[in-house]
Formats: sequence, structure tokens, C-alpha cells
Amino acid sequence: LDVTGFTLVGSPYVSSGHNREVAWGMTFSVADVIDWYYVVNTTTQYYYNGTWLDFTIRNETILVRNGNPIHLSIKETVLGPVITAKGYSLIVRWVGREINLAMEAIRILNRMTANLETWKTVVSLFTSPHVNMAYADIHGNIGMAVAGILPIRNETAGYLGRIPRNASAGENPWLGFRTRFEELPHVINPPSGFVMSANQQSVGSSWPYHIASFQADGYRARRIHTLLEMHDNITMSQMMTFQTDNYLTAADSFVPLILKHVNPNKLANNEEKQLYQSLQSWNRKMEANSTAASFFSIFLEKIVEETFKDEWNAAQLDIRYPQHVTVEYLALTNESSAWFDDVRTPTVRETLKDIINRSWQRSMNELLTRFGSILVPYGKIHQIIIPHITEAEELKPFWSKPYEVSGHKFTINALDPPSFGPSERVIYDLSNWNNSRVILPGGNSGNPYSDHYNDQLDIYMNEEYLLLHPREKILLFTFLPA
Repeated sequence: LDVTGFTLVGSPYVSSGHNREVAWGMTFSVADVIDWYYVVNTTTQYYYNGTWLDFTIRNETILVRNGNPIHLSIKETVLGPVITAKGYSLIVRWVGREINLAMEAIRILNRMTANLETWKTVVSLFTSPHVNMAYADIHGNIGMAVAGILPIRNETAGYLGRIPRNASAGENPWLGFRTRFEELPHVINPPSGFVMSANQQSVGSSWPYHIASFQADGYRARRIHTLLEMHDNITMSQMMTFQTDNYLTAADSFVPLILKHVNPNKLANNEEKQLYQSLQSWNRKMEANSTAASFFSIFLEKIVEETFKDEWNAAQLDIRYPQHVTVEYLALTNESSAWFDDVRTPTVRETLKDIINRSWQRSMNELLTRFGSILVPYGKIHQIIIPHITEAEELKPFWSKPYEVSGHKFTINALDPPSFGPSERVIYDLSNWNNSRVILPGGNSGNPYSDHYNDQLDIYMNEEYLLLHPREKILLFTFLPA
């Protein structure tokens, strides 16, 4: 077994990496594989499929170091366990409880030779968690597939799994599972010459089945697609630059709208005029020294809130707002959309222009309140702290210092305060494995006293890389049976 890459705690195999012939990687597909149900019930029974059934009680004991054990009694049904939150009890059904062969799939990945048919088998076996699995081999084959079994819902009856359903009335039963490679979204050796994923929508409108209701906005995916489409014969140096790219594609849509609807002749002072001018000349990169980036990062959040908060408050909704890409679509297609109208002002009909000007003012107010100026370098508001992997408060002395960094949750360099970002950056050179590069936001060890606890952190924050196979540092371990 000759395999290199990244592992998960408790797994004996490399989850993302390469062997002598194949490289593979994964991003979460955010597939909708959980459904919620409610039932007619008593304290001991529930009504399902035309009959009364007893709840199964599963008792669990969680041992606590230096503390008393925690005892839990969990009610279970044929669909799944009962979960109670905010005063409501619902049954959760998750495909991960049905069957899980992911470990076997990863075992095959670790040992496989360059063979697309074997990879198809791996995708079919990888039941959960649900990922977009990328594949490349030394013969030049590439592919990507949504790996993970997908529940078959009665979509013609309107069951998409988006809201809790009445299981006592037979609503939204799962009719089976899509498990075979041919049933799952996939692409092999596309004409474009590349495959890519950034947690965005996995399929287009032509795909016949429901995959997910909520996936990433797609701004990172747009930029990745543009960069890969623009370049042929990409070099290692170019790919390292791509992975740390700070261009924000959301700005392509929103900045022209700001410049259109904010009247430069009505700006209150020189700072506001400088801010307006900085947006006009901005390269749309979320760089630590950019004042335009500071303002725009706040504006992106304000415009979503200004669009939807009035309706959410009126309906007393306790759910998150729609995504930024939804506001973008409304802004580009219908500036007079009813969503831009403020329901709190029944005698006035607001439009996108009003929402943008409110967001403009609120963003400036926030910067003034926090910093005393609206011209603030982005690094002052965009700082990353890397905690210990456990995030335990007791280990806070071993957390990193704050780093003023470039990037944004919507850029390829997806750094997002307080501590979110790429868990690794890696580039595999299939023509010469020894030329592969890697960097971690910390180190290989979780032991704060190890030399390798955070020896990569500064390199990571400086957007630099290390050789994945530094030959002079390789240690050979031989494992013998006990």
C-alpha cells in the first residue's frame, strides 16, 4: 500500500489523497438526505402505516471524565429517532442510518489502480456522507460524481423533503434509494477538459430528480470555472495562485448596482466620495489592504437583511434569510420586485434603489461605529484565529494569534472569520508525484507541544506551499504482526 493524503480521526485509510496511479478528492455535495416527520402519538405509541406501534426505547450512557455520567433515553420509530427541540418533537430519517459502506469504498480507493470501472464501484459504495468525488489517474482520465445514496421520494406528489410531513397519514415515504453510479450525477472526461466543485449546485435544471434545497451560492464556482476555462496546460505555479485567488464574483453584479443607484452628487463628505471612488476603481479582490473590500463585505450582508428582514419579522419566522444569490437574481431581473418593498411602509413602494441606499448607509454606519472611519483596510475587519482542533476552551492558550488576511467566504481563498477556511490546500502532479504541493492551516499534530502542531500555519497564511513528498525527510515504517 503506497498512499499519501489526508485522514479523518478514527479512519485507518486516506480519505483524500493519491496512490501510485490515482488521485482523488472530495467536497460536500450538501445533498438533501434527511427528512422530518410528525406522527399522531401517545407517550408510549405512535400511529404509522395504519396501526399503532410501540416506541422503542434505547438507553445510552455517556461517560464524562471527572464528572457524572450522562444517561439518555432515546425514543425510536421505524423511521428513525425522535428529536425534541424548541418544544417540538419530530422524527428524523437519515440515509446514514440505513446503511453505510463508505469505509469499504475508501479502502478500495486507497488500493485501486487506474481504472474508471473501479472508481464507479467506489462511488456506488460510498453511501454517506454525501460528497462530490473528484477522480484523476495517470492515463489522463478525470471524473466527478455525487457519491452517496439518494432517497427516492414521490416527487410527482410534491414530496421533496423540504418541510416536515405527517407520517401517520402516509406522507412522503421513501420509495427506495438511488445507489448505482448510473443513477447518480456524474461526468467523465468532459469536453471542457476539467471538473470542479465548490459545494455549489451539483446539477442543472435538466436533472430530473431533487438533489438539494440549499447549496453554496456558487460565487466560488464561477471563479474556478472562469480560471480553468481561460487557461490550458496549467502550471504548478498557476494552480497555487488559483487556490489562493481572492477575486469576488459577487462584486461583478452588486458593485455596478451600487454605482448606479447611489448618487455621487449627494454624498455627505470627502470620505464618502473617496469610498465611492474606491468602488469605481476596485479590482474586486478581497485583499487585506483594500478599503473597498471592507465596505463591500459588510454591504453584502446588509442588502440581504434589508431585502428580507421586514417580511421575516412580520411573519415571525425563525429561519435564516434566503441566500445572497437570491438577492442577486432579484436585483438583476426585477428591480421593482415585491421583495424589495418594505411591508412596514404600506403607503410607500420601495424598489432596489431604496434597498441599496439603505444598505450603503448602514454599512458606512457600522464602519464608523467600529473604527471611526469608513475607509478601513479589509484586514482590520477580516481576521482569522485557528483554534485547537477540539476547539476546547481549556486549550485556548494554544490557539493562534489573529491573522489579518485576504479572502472571503465567497472567494476561492475561502477564509471567513472567526476560524473558517480551507482545511487543506493540495495540488497533485500526476506526471511527477514528487512535484505535488500541500499546506495545512496548522500542522500534522494536534499535540500543542509537538514541533508539528503549528509549523505550517504562517506558511498557510502567507499563501505558500510545501512539497508533499520532500524525499530527504521521508521516514520508512514497517508494521509487523503482533
